This record gives sequence, C-alpha cells and structure tokens, in this order.
Amino acid sequence: MEQTNLDLINRAAAGDDLAILQLFNTYLPIVKKLQSEFYITNFEADDWYQEAQITLFRSTQKFDSTKNVTFGSFYKRNLHNRVIDLIRESQAKKRIPQSELHSIEAREQYYVETIQDHQDIMPDLKVLLVESIVEAFGQFSQLEKQTFIQMLEHPKTPHQFSAATRNAFDRCRKKFYDTVD
Repeated sequence: MEQTNLDLINRAAAGDDLAILQLFNTYLPIVKKLQSEFYITNFEADDWYQEAQITLFRSTQKFDSTKNVTFGSFYKRNLHNRVIDLIRESQAKKRIPQSELHSIEAREQYYVETIQDHQDIMPDLKVLLVESIVEAFGQFSQLEKQTFIQMLEHPKTPHQFSAATRNAFDRCRKKFYDTVD
C-alpha cells in the first residue's frame, strides 16, 4: 500500500477530521453505489453519509495493512455489512409501526389542535417578562442582586434561608411587581 494513503488512514483512525473527510471523498463512489443498490426505510441521503462516515472511521481503526487486503475493499465490505444490519433493523417486526406513519406537515392541523406545550408560555409574554426582570434587576441594591442570583441558582424553600436573605428577596419581588404594574 502506498505510504501516503496509509498515513491518511492512520491520521483518520486517530480522529483527524480532515483525513476522514479526504478518505470519505475518495471512497464516496462506494457509498453511492451501495445507496443505489439498497433501500433503507426512512433513510435520507444525509443518513447514508453519516452512517458511511461512521463506518469509514471504524474501518480505519480496524484496518490492518499487513493483511493482503486493500483499504477500499475492506471499507466496502464493512459498509455493505452495516447497510445489511440497518435493513434488518428497519424490517424487524417489533419496529414496524401498528399504523401508517404520517409526517407532521401532512397532518399539521391535527397536531396544532391536539398537542400543546403547557410548559411554554407565549413568546410575546416571555419577552415582556424578561424585559421586566432586567428592568427590576437594574433597581436592585448590590445585596438584592446577590440574593436574587443566589435564589435562582440554588432554589430552596424560604425557611432554608436566613431572615436577611428572605427580606432581600422580598424586596426584589416587590420591585419586580412594581415594574410589571
């Protein structure tokens, strides 16, 4: 094997992204040929390329240049085996959905009406809330700022804080409500 090619394989095996990309581009025709020969359910071109790159990286780590096999044929065999594994996984009975799958875009109105994120508030309300917090924070004393940050970073029940800390936080709360009104 050519020494420069072996160096490239060794650099790729060590995790050199540029070397992996160079090897991937060199062996891209193998990927495209297998992609044209096999169909994997719900696999897009990006998925193919990602799996091919992962397989390429693993192949560089396992490649033994002392054996009488070229890296290209070694990689092709590994990628072929990975594709067969992916096809088996996609066709396993336990992975076949009970009903037909639909994209969210195809049934957008259904999802808008039935799925709501109750944890999220309206974006415009969120902006107003953040602006109010920033405005109130500007009115806090140094002690109140420290207390406010402490309460955000380490939320505890009020009785776990000292009386001075609770009083400072109460002042923060009052200043915040004054900015909201």
